[in-house]
Amino acid sequence: MPDVLDTAINAGCFTTLVDLVNAASMAQALKTEGTFVLLLFSLQQMKPFLSYHQEQ
Repeated sequence: MPDVLDTAINAGCFTTLVDLVNAASMAQALKTEGTFVLLLFSLQQMKPFLSYHQEQ
């Protein structure tokens, strides 16, 4: 059974989310067994963070 990260990758439409998970080094944590709550924000709300992240 795919984990939450594999599901996001396979869907193909969550590339920003997958990039952020990888940038935060959270991929391994999301591949473990557990209960997860994902809070997804709109791209408009994420723009300040994305701009900051791209500058680094």
